[in-house]
Amino acid sequence: MTPRPMAEANRVTRILQLFEPESAKRFPIDVKQLALDYSRQLFPDEPITDIRSLAAQGFEGMLVRHPSGKKWLIAYNDGVRSKGRIRFTLAHELGHYLLHRAARDKFECTLKDMYDWDSVASRRNVIEVPPGSLLNSSSQTPGGYRATQQANLWFPNESHQTPLIELVHVSEGDYPYTLGLLLLPDADPHWDRSDDEEVGSLDGKLGFGST
Repeated sequence: MTPRPMAEANRVTRILQLFEPESAKRFPIDVKQLALDYSRQLFPDEPITDIRSLAAQGFEGMLVRHPSGKKWLIAYNDGVRSKGRIRFTLAHELGHYLLHRAARDKFECTLKDMYDWDSVASRRNVIEVPPGSLLNSSSQTPGGYRATQQANLWFPNESHQTPLIELVHVSEGDYPYTLGLLLLPDADPHWDRSDDEEVGSLDGKLGFGST
C-alpha cells in the first residue's frame, strides 16, 4: 500500500506524544534522533543509520540508499545558520524516506526543490490539489483570497452539504510561496479507521506501555 502523508504524519505525532505528552517540552523536536530511532524500530531491514553535515553551494538536503540496499543516509547543509531551517530540511528528508523510498534510491534537494511544487519530489505529487480549489488558480497576484467550497472537494467522506472555507495567501520575494488553509466550521471528524489501526499496531511494535 502506498504510504499516505497524513497517515504518516499522524503516526509520528502520536509516537512523539507518547514519549512526551506535554507539548511545551516536546519542542523543538530532535529530528536527527527521531529519524534514527523511528526508522530503526519500524523498518529494521532498511533503517536510517547515518546523518551527516555536508557543505555545498545550493545544496539543502539529501537522502541516499546504501549500495547494499540495507540502510539509508541523510545529509544536510551545515552552512545554514538557522537551526530551525536545518530541522526543516531533516524533516523533509525524513518525509522522503517514509513516503518515497520505494520509488528511488537517491533524493537530492536544492533550495529550489524545497519551494517548487511542480518538481518531481514535490508535495504536489503526494497530495494532489483538486480541480476547483482556489489553490489551483494560476492568475493570483500577491495577497489574500477566500472562497467557500463543498467540503467533499477535499474530504470525500464529508457531505456535499458541508461547507468548507479556503483561505489562500500568495507571497512573492526571495522565497515565493502560496499558503492554503482549509476550515471546516461545522464538520464532525471522519477519521480513516485504517490510520488508527495502523497507529495502534505501531504502538505495540515499539513496545509502548511496557515497563
